[in-house]
Amino acid sequence: QLGCIDSTEIEVNLFPSPNFSSSLSHVSCNGYQDGTIQISSTDTSNITYYWPQLGSDSSVVSGLGTGSYLLVATNDLGCNSEDSILINQPPPMIDSLSVLPAYCDKPNGGAEVFLGSGLAPYTFNWSGNSANANPADGLLGGTHSIGITDSEGCVDSAQFAVPNLGFFDAIIEPDSLFLEFLEVGNAEAYTIPEVTVDTYNWSPVESVACFN
Repeated sequence: QLGCIDSTEIEVNLFPSPNFSSSLSHVSCNGYQDGTIQISSTDTSNITYYWPQLGSDSSVVSGLGTGSYLLVATNDLGCNSEDSILINQPPPMIDSLSVLPAYCDKPNGGAEVFLGSGLAPYTFNWSGNSANANPADGLLGGTHSIGITDSEGCVDSAQFAVPNLGFFDAIIEPDSLFLEFLEVGNAEAYTIPEVTVDTYNWSPVESVACFN
């Protein structure tokens, strides 16, 4: 063995991966599918695009719902780049509902809707009530619906139940028999179940004073 050594230099060229950017148009209304992604690149090499979830090779994809979309870009040197692009949507317009029960089998229930998104002015369409208002009153006990449209044309709807309490009992405390033994006494009236009462009619009215 003579111990001879030789060497040489090899130049390795590193080809760049595709460079691209995205322009997004997010979903306009909750639940819609009108999002758009547009891809552009300043690379001098030719770039092809592929969206595995969509089966598309276009640089512009539209009709998208909320979610994450994978893009695979390949240049003419065979180098790949991947990116996951997120399309967002606004929250539902209807955040929650508050309901007041009906009683005496009359249309005196009510409801109020609390909004989580959308742009004013809003249009409110309550079943059982033609008024474009929030809150709504004059509702009978039972199942109702609310439909809302905002100024951008976004819509949302929900169903809700107005409890029907039927008729209520009026209770007086202390008992009227107990008051007969008092020269001066206080009596309090309330209802079961508890409802809002606008008028109390006491009889007889002599020596009766009302306190708030």
